[in-house]
Amino acid sequence: MTHHLTRRALLTAAAATLTVPRAYALAPSRAALLTATDFTGVDPTGATDSTAGLRAAAAAIPEEGGALMLPPGRYQVTDSILLRSGTRVFSPGGTTIFTRGMKDMTAVVHSAEMFRGAAFGNLNHGAKTLTDHDMSIENITFDWGNANGSNSHILRFLSARRVRVRDCVFTGQRYGDAVAFLACDDCTVEDCHAENFVNAALDSWHGCTRLRFLNNTLVTGPGCVQVINVNGVGDRSESTAAEDFVITGNQITIRDSAATAIYLGTLATGARVANGRITDNTIIGDPRQRGFGIVGRGLGGRFIIANNHLTGLGPAPPIWMDTGYYDGKTATPTPDCMVVNNIISDSEVTQGPFNKGHAAAIALTGDGHYCAGNRIVGGKYEWLVWSNSASTVLGPNLGATGSLGRYGDDGFHHALVLDADPQSGAWRVQGDISASGRLILPNVPSSPQGLPKGGVWSNRGVLSVVP
Repeated sequence: MTHHLTRRALLTAAAATLTVPRAYALAPSRAALLTATDFTGVDPTGATDSTAGLRAAAAAIPEEGGALMLPPGRYQVTDSILLRSGTRVFSPGGTTIFTRGMKDMTAVVHSAEMFRGAAFGNLNHGAKTLTDHDMSIENITFDWGNANGSNSHILRFLSARRVRVRDCVFTGQRYGDAVAFLACDDCTVEDCHAENFVNAALDSWHGCTRLRFLNNTLVTGPGCVQVINVNGVGDRSESTAAEDFVITGNQITIRDSAATAIYLGTLATGARVANGRITDNTIIGDPRQRGFGIVGRGLGGRFIIANNHLTGLGPAPPIWMDTGYYDGKTATPTPDCMVVNNIISDSEVTQGPFNKGHAAAIALTGDGHYCAGNRIVGGKYEWLVWSNSASTVLGPNLGATGSLGRYGDDGFHHALVLDADPQSGAWRVQGDISASGRLILPNVPSSPQGLPKGGVWSNRGVLSVVP
């Protein structure tokens, strides 16, 4: 197999694919502007439960849509308030919704049962098709610090489209999510802050499409599992796809846990995750427990993993993208994954993908990867980049020490060891190459000196690897 890669082609391709679309302008009807405290039972002092009053206020929004304003204050809730299409819930500032005993969820996926365990959700949550639309929640603080371990999500939307959560704060969640989307389309969470949650900050299941998680600051709590989750399926009986999502500009701090910062994956045969952009995020590991960075399992379609900065992670590869199989039987279609221009610093990697060896800063399993322009600074690892696929295209990836190469679990070994001279920045190529194929490396040494056994130098920047 022959790959032709130039630095100009790489940067041009990456630039062309990294543009993040502008968030849509959510504009529900402003025909009605209601004030929550005008309704009986809404208590802005927080002394009594406001659930019934807020439910009445939400139900008063007309069919054509409107806005519900919560004046500054503290509002106690113990069960879900359901919003109809076209509803905007907002505060001018200084408003907190809190709970002392939120009801546990009775169902999560496409259920016609009573919707429980969320401060806000959508009215037609049991619909089998996208029904509710154009809802927004803005500038509200949600304090779940006294939830006593309830199994609840603070915000949860099922079978809804065009939902926007903006400028909100989520604190103290125990066993649920800050924001959860299930089977939703065209939804955005932006400029929010979430901390001390356990399951996930931003969670999506059951094949959501066109999600945008933009410019949020997210801090885990003790025992957190993942921070941002994009999943193709909600239960093991259905095959669905999560597609066309953007995760960009977020700062994720893993604290008091070894959570996965961004997880893309499938939990059932036939489910898939496709067409995503994960760009310009900062991920900071816990000083004691570290944590995991960007992990993708069973990926299909086009992915851009670019310009992210990951620091202090381990023991697994900070970036691990898998375009292989979910169960070893069902192939993931049309993989195309670019991992470019990321920075990995001060990470200690002691295990490889699938909890095996080959510890690397970047691990690429399955087919269809394109990896170049990444920089690894400090830390401990065996490889800069590790892949088990002959279709992986490797360009220059810089590290103070370490290696860049490919390795097969079946014993088929074809690796390159590249070290950058810290004085001149030139590449020094060394090692024993015994496999056939060709690897295109821009900026290979300017002379054949130091080439490994079987390597043929070319002044056109092509290193041909022959048996």
